[in-house]
Amino acid sequence: MAQYSPDSNDDSLDTPWQEAVQVLGPDDALPASGSSLVVMGDLPSPMPELSAHVLFFATDDTHINTMLRVARHCPKHTILVHGTLDLHARGALDRAGVEYRVHRGDMPEFELADIAVLGNDVGWEERLFILRCRKRGIPTISLQEATNVDFDGSPWRMQWTDMTFVQGTYALRRHRRQLMVLTGNPRFD
Repeated sequence: MAQYSPDSNDDSLDTPWQEAVQVLGPDDALPASGSSLVVMGDLPSPMPELSAHVLFFATDDTHINTMLRVARHCPKHTILVHGTLDLHARGALDRAGVEYRVHRGDMPEFELADIAVLGNDVGWEERLFILRCRKRGIPTISLQEATNVDFDGSPWRMQWTDMTFVQGTYALRRHRRQLMVLTGNPRFD
């Protein structure tokens, strides 16, 4: 486990950040407090298939573009879209020929799920989905929606899920969560 301290604007992992962040390795225990970063190290290429059943909750067509790149590594997954709002997610899935479900509280997919991934956690339906997952013991992850995200103030982005996957050190310097995973941009990494 490495400890970093403040006072740098450099975007490399070899330099300190604005706030102290613990870097956790594969054998380190999760901390009880503070901010932490999980470093995954070198993953085999191509990425191995995951065995968990993943629920992907997409709000818009941009989320679909990102999630489809990840979903292809998850043989057991379900893509969900809003029941109340459509920001072109359904059209993007229809054009891609991908099957999807509309989010409902009684959907059987909740019983299959091991984990849930959201494109954002700021809308009321996203927060309802997170609540429904928590009631069933399904951990939730929010992907960083854009490169430069304002984490402070309304709508309190990336504050509601159990864990956040952030794209780079810009987010590490500004995002304050107990556990973050530095993933890079899912569209490219």
